[in-house]
Amino acid sequence: MKHLQQRFLIMCFTLILLTLGQSVYAEPVLRAVSAAGVDGDIVQVVIRLEGDATNVAGLQFDLYFPEWQNTGDCCLEVSGNLTEGAVLNQQSLFWAHISTGVMRILIMPDLALTAMANGDIAVVNFKLHAPVGASHPLLTFSNLTLTTSNPNAISPVTTMSGMVAFNSTIDTDGDGITDIEEVWVTATDPLNPDDDFDGLPDLWERTYYGDTSQDGTGDYDNDGMSDIDEITSQRNPAVNEGFVVNLIHKILINK
Repeated sequence: MKHLQQRFLIMCFTLILLTLGQSVYAEPVLRAVSAAGVDGDIVQVVIRLEGDATNVAGLQFDLYFPEWQNTGDCCLEVSGNLTEGAVLNQQSLFWAHISTGVMRILIMPDLALTAMANGDIAVVNFKLHAPVGASHPLLTFSNLTLTTSNPNAISPVTTMSGMVAFNSTIDTDGDGITDIEEVWVTATDPLNPDDDFDGLPDLWERTYYGDTSQDGTGDYDNDGMSDIDEITSQRNPAVNEGFVVNLIHKILINK
């Protein structure tokens, strides 16, 4: 019995160590940073590692994009070679245009599996073909594989698409700011309606607060309900409707 207890304690201790080791590492993110331009421009789309990329030594992925085929549609035409990003110190960049609208990108690790830092890993140059009335071309990822410098590191299963904005009237994420403004002016994501990830849609925040400084945990109108509860109950977060109304809404939310 004593030996069984010792083995059980050793197993528990080992599991705790493994859990602690894994919890140090967050999930890295592979992002195509949105760009903007006008018809005929050469635009640069940056491929970036974000989050916890401190154990990524190399990776391979396919970049999908709507490729221009001389049809008059809005599409992207590959222009020149890819450029290495600033974080590729020990790694090497290789790429191939494997089929229409698909580019395979390989970040080859060195023999020591030196980890990369967060930041830009590649820059893709496209010529933009943007006829009137066309939609913004999107760039997405697929077939991603990863080489890590630490067995506890987590694969970057999170990918974030990008776009090339050119039409000043399109607002893809419906946040009240056009795609081209988000890329050129506010430096926000034209595909994300909640750029600060606080659970409050940016358009809703600007409508009621004038900006996006609220984080959902506050009580802007001092009515006893948090801002996030107000949006859940479809109420005006800038108007205190009184104790009785507030109490009814709280009861409905907590049902």
